[in-house]
Amino acid sequence: MDLSICIAVKNRSRVKVPGYPDLELLGDCVRSLAFATSALKLTAEVIVADFASTDWPLEQWLPERAAPMHSVIVGLAGEFSNGRGKNAAAEMAAAPVLLFTDADMLWNREAIDRGLKAASDGWAYFPRYSRQAYPGSCLLVPGSGHGCCILPRTLWAQHRWPEPTGWGGEDNGFYAALHMLTRESMANADMVFEGLLHQWHPLSDPKRAASNSKRSKS
Repeated sequence: MDLSICIAVKNRSRVKVPGYPDLELLGDCVRSLAFATSALKLTAEVIVADFASTDWPLEQWLPERAAPMHSVIVGLAGEFSNGRGKNAAAEMAAAPVLLFTDADMLWNREAIDRGLKAASDGWAYFPRYSRQAYPGSCLLVPGSGHGCCILPRTLWAQHRWPEPTGWGGEDNGFYAALHMLTRESMANADMVFEGLLHQWHPLSDPKRAASNSKRSKS
């Protein structure tokens, strides 16, 4: 096994948006990873830690979207925690290199190849990404988060994801723990698909609550 892909999810398989077809965020993410790993001739697995999603049962579609990657579903109870989900998925990983991704990202082969090269030298790799301005948009704006990373499994074991519940905090905490061991992309940050594309979607309830709380304190 060359690569273990680790994802935490809560209701990101079918997101309803008035006036648009349902957004299959996680399915499109997994399919992009299947295409990219196949193009690189990697043996890969995708491990999804699911916090009791109710939108579209993973077992109904994940094996087909993930093929030829092996797929594993880890069921978790309790309040959603992106960090706890990613750690739970990583604990099941069979490969020496881990790829952590949020459920709403699209990957290309170049980003994965750069990450694998960094990991082979013992580094963590946090690719830059662009964000869609609206569904299906070609208008992209730079993103600034650190929710996606490729690194050796040994590095993750030393610096596991923080596990706050709700939304926010774990990405920056993980990056802060690893920033001295990080090889970041040197490519043009304005390039489309420089590393990743964040698919547009409405704010989730936890993220909206966190954003409202931040605004009320400012």
